[in-house]
Amino acid sequence: MTQNSDNAPLFKRVPSMCAKCMALLDHEVVSMYAKGTIKKVRCLTCGTEQKYSKEKAGKPGKVDPARDFDLLNEKFSGNKPQRYSMTGLFKLGDVIDHNTFGRGFVVSALNKRMEVIFSDQPRILVFDRKEMDI
Repeated sequence: MTQNSDNAPLFKRVPSMCAKCMALLDHEVVSMYAKGTIKKVRCLTCGTEQKYSKEKAGKPGKVDPARDFDLLNEKFSGNKPQRYSMTGLFKLGDVIDHNTFGRGFVVSALNKRMEVIFSDQPRILVFDRKEMDI
């Protein structure tokens, strides 16, 4: 992890291809080299740690939302879907049921926005909004 001027660790996220999920997902930096380059990352979806590769970080190759959806559907098949609502609370790994888009899987959630993989394409949705925020 990187550190600020007080030597307190800072949480850093980077996009990277997960070797287990086989999708471009957010990863948490686990360790860095002395030069400040990223050494290891941990997938925020499955928890797998792997070496960070800058070449694979932003290049998923052919993006196939249906394949990503199928992999996530298989992985989280036992989870009961929650009804999506902008006022609802969601976290990484939740399965949602959206009125328009159908079943989806939360692959990242930060600052009241979440990325959800649906069968046709990923989408950014809002959550944890109070009535005044809507």
